[in-house]
Amino acid sequence: MSAIKTQEVEETVNKLMQSSEDQLYEDLGVRVKAFATNGAATASFSSTPTYDAKQMGLRDDLRAFGKAWFKGIMTSAHELICGDSPDWKEDRDKIKSTFGLGTTAVTTAIACALATNAIIPAAIAAVVATLIVKIFFKSAYDAFCANWKQKLG
Repeated sequence: MSAIKTQEVEETVNKLMQSSEDQLYEDLGVRVKAFATNGAATASFSSTPTYDAKQMGLRDDLRAFGKAWFKGIMTSAHELICGDSPDWKEDRDKIKSTFGLGTTAVTTAIACALATNAIIPAAIAAVVATLIVKIFFKSAYDAFCANWKQKLG
């Protein structure tokens, strides 16, 4: 893979962050199906394959497919981001260094790590990283606030 242009990734994840989780699952389904028929369609972070009903089916089915695919990739993504494999230590350290810099920085770091380690193609990695941050950062924030409220007594 050629050198990653961080600005391209940031612009892509900023756009994706505006989407709902359902929209992201549908987008993920589109990108995965596009990759299956034409790998080049997802080679860049900014690639946005278009929905083709004939090839991809109904949008509801595509959304369900995207959600199932996301669930399937979570073990590998978790190992990369949170695991202890020395092979991915450098990537984990880069991701950790972005905490406190905002969701765009964290999402960008995760997307780059997923793509550069050949776990998933760039355009798919951008959506997966966005979903990870949208789902799990919110949970962490909610837990943080609940814990803080409890401590206030």
